[in-house]
Amino acid sequence: MSKVSIVIPIYNAEKYLAETLESVLIQTFCDWECLLVNDGSTDNSLNIIKDYCSRDKRFKLLTKQNSGCADIPIAFGMDHISSSSCLYIGNDDVLEQEYLEKLINRQQETGADIVSPTIIYCEHELDGEIWRLPCQPISVDSILTGSEACAYTIGKWCLTTNGMLYRANLNKGIIRGHYMNSDEFSSRQILFKASVVAFSEARYIYRQHGDSISRKMSPRLWERLIVNKQLEDFIFEHYPDNEDIKKSVVGAVFFKQIALTAAAWQDANKIEKESRRAIRNSVKQAYTNMDKERVRTYLPKHGNLFLHGVNVFIIMSILYTFMRRMQGKKDEL
Repeated sequence: MSKVSIVIPIYNAEKYLAETLESVLIQTFCDWECLLVNDGSTDNSLNIIKDYCSRDKRFKLLTKQNSGCADIPIAFGMDHISSSSCLYIGNDDVLEQEYLEKLINRQQETGADIVSPTIIYCEHELDGEIWRLPCQPISVDSILTGSEACAYTIGKWCLTTNGMLYRANLNKGIIRGHYMNSDEFSSRQILFKASVVAFSEARYIYRQHGDSISRKMSPRLWERLIVNKQLEDFIFEHYPDNEDIKKSVVGAVFFKQIALTAAAWQDANKIEKESRRAIRNSVKQAYTNMDKERVRTYLPKHGNLFLHGVNVFIIMSILYTFMRRMQGKKDEL
């Protein structure tokens, strides 16, 4: 049995995949297995996977039909791991050479259920750091409970779940989803279940580029509205007495809904014509599903302005977003 299992969900990643797998291959810590979940790729990704599997038996190919999101192939890979500790990484991201060694040492030092790395967000060719996590009030010396760590991902991410090393038994009972950003919900569930969360200077290089499906103007972007509602309900269930975090999640979800509602109309020229109706129906359904009482409680000013029916919400979202763009402000999330 390997000491650490790495899961990589892979879909049409031929441009960067070899670099990602090479960063796993050269790890100073050698007792690992790496499960490469080919999620129905149609480019040259499968040949790259087979090449690395032939070069090193620690790489293992798993194949499934395309799911359209990362969470399902991650869960599929986790069902096949042989280790008590695991992590998953993106198919275009890069690990520093001592990455696993640093995470494992930190886990042994602290007895942590989860060790979150230092993630560095870079441009697509790794030619410039944009920003990094963890950030204040968290440092690499911090020790938190899972509940505390999860709270630091609401409204603003102060830590990363990408590439975190965690005990495999935390996968049990996690609600997975088939939406584009379902992994952002499942990773928070994993965080919440941990007794101890530690941090490490192990560097995870996150490649931020426009080729990612999560950044393209497609109908799948509006799936965020569904996942955000799941997250809001989760927070209200598990933090019933924490008014600050409830206000934070209501605000984050509400303002993302404004942004995506406005985009469905303002950026219609960027969306294929046949997709516009489906997107706008999704927006209207999200308004119907919104917990409006929560908005009125925690965001009374915005509730009074926006919550007078779906058509008013759409008009106010467009006006609000236009004004913020004129002021040079970014989306609240």
